[in-house]
Amino acid sequence: MGYTQGIRNWLGHQPHLLVGAHVLVINGKDQLLLQQGAGGLWELPGGLLIRGETLEDTARRQVFEQTGLVIGELDLLRVFSGEKYRIADEDQKYIVATVFVTREILRKVQGYGTVFKKVHYFDFMELPKNIDLRFQDFIHEYMKQMIPSFCS
Repeated sequence: MGYTQGIRNWLGHQPHLLVGAHVLVINGKDQLLLQQGAGGLWELPGGLLIRGETLEDTARRQVFEQTGLVIGELDLLRVFSGEKYRIADEDQKYIVATVFVTREILRKVQGYGTVFKKVHYFDFMELPKNIDLRFQDFIHEYMKQMIPSFCS
């Protein structure tokens, strides 16, 4: 039984929080790494915190498991939470997402990172249109902070 399934079995359909971490991985060409999920939407690497992990550990683990990349320093972008981050299903899950940025890609480990069918770097001004809504918020926040002309 998986971690989230265990929570569901224990809580039933009571409202509960899921805490996770996501990472904007930016390469030396100032391009953003996105991965395409099963539904065809693009998203950032990341996932749920497991017991005993720090959020930084979660971020690094998820990036490695999903992409095969070993990353270095993480900078906090922002924590996203609230009604907007509720998953609309009978389990009443509310997401608390800590979003980090890294420009430090230490290495790629071959044989890892096969979770998603496509993993690709995109220029910020040429991002695909079909990005999952949650991740659009995270990317927009980064662009707002790092590219002042983006919001003007």
